[in-house]
Amino acid sequence: MERVKRINNNDLYAIAEREGVSILTFPLPECTAMAMPDGDGDFVIGMDPSVQESRKVERVVVAHELGHCVSGAVYTRNQDKFHRARAEYSATKWAVYNLIDRDEFISLLKKGYRVWELADEYDVTEDFIKQAYHFYCELEIA
Repeated sequence: MERVKRINNNDLYAIAEREGVSILTFPLPECTAMAMPDGDGDFVIGMDPSVQESRKVERVVVAHELGHCVSGAVYTRNQDKFHRARAEYSATKWAVYNLIDRDEFISLLKKGYRVWELADEYDVTEDFIKQAYHFYCELEIA
């Protein structure tokens, strides 16, 4: 199988720069990160410093927050659960589709890779692998 070029953490920051998304690190005690419009038509991602303690967590968080920005799927605390869930779904979908190639993922599953092995292979968290499985396997058969 031909190896697919994968997006690394530096690529994610380059995508953010290209899209006009600023990424700022500052204490966020109630969440790990958030994306919001900056008022000038661009977006800003705020990220707690703890996110950068793990390359895998940073990768997943930055990709997810970029998903909010690129897809315009943002929300406020005051919006209903349905709107928030839809925005989270869009952000996660963008992250999964951009970090994990579907065909390669399915191939590795067929070879018997376990969740932790897939997480190591893709340099993401195990929870993110479960989300990829949901998008690539469960939703496609539903």
